[in-house]
Order: sequence, then C-alpha cells, then structure tokens
Amino acid sequence: ISNLTINNASDYQGFIGYMEGGSVSNLTIDGTINANNYVGGVAGYATNQARIENCTNNATLTGNQYVGGIVGYANGASLATGAWIVGCNNTGSVSAYSSYAGGIVGYLNYSHVTHSENNANLTGASTYVGGIAGYAYYSIIDRSTNYGDITNYYSYTGGIAGYNNGSSSYRGYIRNSVNHGNITASSYSYVGGIAGYHYYGNYM
Repeated sequence: ISNLTINNASDYQGFIGYMEGGSVSNLTIDGTINANNYVGGVAGYATNQARIENCTNNATLTGNQYVGGIVGYANGASLATGAWIVGCNNTGSVSAYSSYAGGIVGYLNYSHVTHSENNANLTGASTYVGGIAGYAYYSIIDRSTNYGDITNYYSYTGGIAGYNNGSSSYRGYIRNSVNHGNITASSYSYVGGIAGYHYYGNYM
C-alpha cells in the first residue's frame, strides 16, 4: 500500500482502524498517519485473536496515545484471546504526544509479539515508550529486536518495553529479545536498556 495518507482527529486509525479477529499477512504500508488515539500502520486496534504476520510499516505515525508501528493497541481478555504480531518490521517513525508509543505496538494487553523488529528511531514526549512495546501487560514478547535509538522526555523508557507488567500469579514475559539502540531520557524516572520498569516480569 503506497502513499496512504490519514490526517484527522479521530481514533482507531491505520490501514485497518479496528481489527476484531481475522488475519493480515505480507503487507507493506507506506505513507503518513496522523490521528488521535489507537494509531497503527497496519491496525489501530487489534483484538479477539487477530493475527498480523510478515507485515512491514514504513509510514510515519503520529498520535496522542496508543501509537505503534504495526498496531496501536493489541488486546485480549486472556492470552488465548489476545492478538498476535508475528514476523513484522517497522521502519517508520513513531510519536505519541501523551503516552504509549512503541516501535511495534503502543500497548500490548494479554497479547503476543514474536520474531519482530523495530528499525526506526523513536522520539517521545510521553510516558511509556519502548522499542517493541510502549507498555506490555500480562503479555509475551519473544525473539524480537530493537535497532532504533529512543529519545524520550518523560518516564518509563525501555529498549524493548517502556513498562513490562505482570503479577505474582502471572508474569509478563520478555524472551530472547535484544536491544541494540541507544536510550536517551531526561531526568524523569525508569529508564532501561530492556525495560524501563519490570514489574513481576520475567526476562529470559
């Protein structure tokens, strides 16, 4: 898809605004997307076992919150019902003015990212910025790599996840994932090469 241009103040913006189930594969997005919340190159919002595989985003993405190179917000009620992002690549710049910006996904909730790469630099003036996921909640990030440099002016900045969240009964996992990018943050709190904040999470 070439020269995709979206410029409005609405939510749920991307090649697909709201994706409930189904699958998309072998898609490349080029262009510019500037919207409000839930902004992604492939999908603004993906849920109910939606699967996005072998897709590439080259588009420039800008939004208020929940902005990701592939998906703005990947959601599930459990890992069994969550979204899957598999073998995807982002080369487009990603910016969120308020919160939750990720090279692959802005917010990962009970969902999966595997075998994916971010190759774009991220610049944030927001909380929760990560090379792969801005915020990961009860989710799994596996075999994924960030090569982009990350500059952020607020809290929770990480090479893989800005914040990786779990609990004593269920951990959020970052597995076999590597950050090669430089992390630059202001004097605000919680900055890490892998995760800015790792709460009841496992890194393997």
